[in-house]
Amino acid sequence: MVRTMHDLRSLRVLVFWTAFSCLMFELLIARLADFFIGFRNSFIALPVTFLGLALGSLYVHFRPQLVARFSVRGSLFGLAAVSFSTLAIVLVILTRGFTIIAADDAGFFMGDAAAKTAIFVAGFIIPFFVFGRILTLCYHVERDHIGRIYSADFFGAAL
Repeated sequence: MVRTMHDLRSLRVLVFWTAFSCLMFELLIARLADFFIGFRNSFIALPVTFLGLALGSLYVHFRPQLVARFSVRGSLFGLAAVSFSTLAIVLVILTRGFTIIAADDAGFFMGDAAAKTAIFVAGFIIPFFVFGRILTLCYHVERDHIGRIYSADFFGAAL
């Protein structure tokens, strides 16, 4: 549990960076989908975001022992690690394995689009799972100060 004002401030920083990263990944998916899957599939950002956040949240709710092991420092490290590794892996796979789709591409191939969509979902659901897990743990640990935690969440997402 977070006990001091310093701990609460650290928790709010974690929530801010998690919300900021979550929105950045959502925007990245929407932009990348235009180029790699086709403009018709840019909607995929919202379902992947919400599915990953929900799975991360459910994971915490079904494993209450995670609350006792929660640490702000470990979560910040995990947030940075999953963000960097996801960007590196997914971007390498997409740029090395798939071509960019032209806006008026008459040779649009459904099998290629299905493979790209599967990579988007599989690759980008992992960071959203981590984001959902971190946010749920933060809200659980400091439920007495939920207004302060939400303000950091909204500010991070809005920035």
